[in-house]
Amino acid sequence: MEKENSSDLRGLLEQKLNTFKDFLSTTVLLKEAAVSEDVEDIKSLIEKRRSYIKAIDRIDRGIKKISEARITSPSAETRKGIEVLSMAIRNTAENAARLNKEFETILESRHGDLRKRISEMSRNQAGIKGYAGGRQRKEQPRFLDIRL
Repeated sequence: MEKENSSDLRGLLEQKLNTFKDFLSTTVLLKEAAVSEDVEDIKSLIEKRRSYIKAIDRIDRGIKKISEARITSPSAETRKGIEVLSMAIRNTAENAARLNKEFETILESRHGDLRKRISEMSRNQAGIKGYAGGRQRKEQPRFLDIRL
């Protein structure tokens, strides 16, 4: 039984590592899409990452179930293999977190730039305001056909 649990645990950890590697690859692509401002790619890559997160959560539930069912401790060799996989998962997750932070910084920067451009456009559109109903102007708009 202990042998089965250990091999199941090792299999789940390998799945988790592979899923984290896929998550990391998608995060790299997401950062590139943010730099190129490709909104469609960003949307699809975020969805892809969500599916990886769901898969990781499912794997974690399996790992928890095996850990709770374990009666004896694994052999030294099995523990070493589990430690190596756990360390690789941790490193991959840390790299993904770092890239995700860079992605968020890019988006925040782009958001600030966009907000600044919109603000500048609003200030520069004084001439358009005369055409936009609402307030009455003292003068007629410059480019409107009017009768003299």
